[in-house]
Amino acid sequence: MLALLGYSDDSGTHSESEAVTVAGYISTAEQWEIFNREWGEALKEWGLEFFHMTDFANRVGKYAEWTDQERRFRLARLVGITNRHTLASIGTAVPKRAFDQVFSKKAKRFVGGAYGLAATAGFLQVVHILEPDYPSARIAYILEAGTNGSGEILKVFNWNYNDREQRPKLKLMSLKFEGKEFSPLQAADILAYELYRLAPHAIGADVTNRPRTDNLRMLSDCKLTSWIRLEDSELMKWARIIEVAAQHHEPAKKRGNRI
Repeated sequence: MLALLGYSDDSGTHSESEAVTVAGYISTAEQWEIFNREWGEALKEWGLEFFHMTDFANRVGKYAEWTDQERRFRLARLVGITNRHTLASIGTAVPKRAFDQVFSKKAKRFVGGAYGLAATAGFLQVVHILEPDYPSARIAYILEAGTNGSGEILKVFNWNYNDREQRPKLKLMSLKFEGKEFSPLQAADILAYELYRLAPHAIGADVTNRPRTDNLRMLSDCKLTSWIRLEDSELMKWARIIEVAAQHHEPAKKRGNRI
């Protein structure tokens, strides 16, 4: 068994956003260790304790002092560190208006909202992209703590993990939530932010003639890349799957009362 670590962050979970994205990276513990060292060295040079993409993009705090050239080179350095030491880049966007129209209240609660669906769909993306080259891989997932819907993601994860067929099929090892002080979550933050900016339009590894192409081209230079936006047809399929799962896992007492 090949043990891998997958770090993911979210963007667009605020009420005014048009879409929610969950994105991150998969790699080995050894490569993440090298990544942490190089990332830490870069931040130390710049006088930062951690990197926050939203503050960088909006020139908040110390980022306001950076020249345009420093901004380009420093972001490119961080993305380069990430691409060198990761196996796969995964990103899922869920358009919130379409999600609200297609999913029932019960299904929304069960999956943890649009955020929960993006994370769950991301688990399947990992399977599809890793299976050809890494069939024996199992992934320990680390997501950023504090987002609404985290409890539902953990609940769905545990149901699949405790299923003897689903656990190996979905390459599941573990799932936990950590803070942004973890450097790999800061790298995931960059990807989630950039895909969120693109999410209302389209998502994909082919970034030719797309907005913000410089950053996206850098980010797409990972060994394996899978960025998707769940369109209406995919959302309808997911809605049916989640509805059945919610019914199946509904407490027997509630089912009895309804009947």
